[in-house]
Amino acid sequence: MLSYQQKQFKLFEELEKKYSQGLKPTEIVDKIKDYPNDKRLCLTSVAFLPDGIQRKIIETLIKPLRQADPRHYYFVPESLHITIKNIRVINDPPYFNSHDIEKVRQVFQNVLNNFKPISFELKGLFTMPTSLSIRGYSDKALKDLVLSLDKGLNGAGVPDDKKYASEEIFFGNTNICRYTTTPHEEFITKVNQLKEIEIGQFEVKKINLITTNVACHPAKTKVLSQYRLV
Repeated sequence: MLSYQQKQFKLFEELEKKYSQGLKPTEIVDKIKDYPNDKRLCLTSVAFLPDGIQRKIIETLIKPLRQADPRHYYFVPESLHITIKNIRVINDPPYFNSHDIEKVRQVFQNVLNNFKPISFELKGLFTMPTSLSIRGYSDKALKDLVLSLDKGLNGAGVPDDKKYASEEIFFGNTNICRYTTTPHEEFITKVNQLKEIEIGQFEVKKINLITTNVACHPAKTKVLSQYRLV
């Protein structure tokens, strides 16, 4: 029987294959020129990465990739994160209002009181048609948390509106680059060289409910509530 991480790996591989075939098994954000100033907002929950993990990503991934092709948008350190649970995908005007936010706050407060910290291991690149991220592996505790939040959000009338490839296998991923145009061949070569990179492990002890844009840019990010896993 496959472990949960093995199932996550299999799903990552299946998604990359489908993307390469021109399919869209999950939501994909189209390329734009100016990511930091994008006015579209989403309502989501994330864990921001520890400083040490941020620095390693900048030095070992973002710097060499930017040197290979500087035309794209590369995430700034303080915006690096793993999404725990989406609630509303990006749009302008937003697909949520202040009443939705209050409902979500209550759901998160009720659900997350029952969960301990969750560990993630960042290793390997995840290539999508318009972006590049790092794969985030966890265990079945992530599935239990996501499904519990889903149940609460559905009951509160604010269900997650994002399309997913699986209703049983969930993973994390940390976006590091969003494309503004078709990447140079030098960029593709560098991605292939770094494909199996291992960044390290960290523990999620705090989940942030936020509104933000597609770049999770600090100027466009508002932390609505924080929840500690204990």
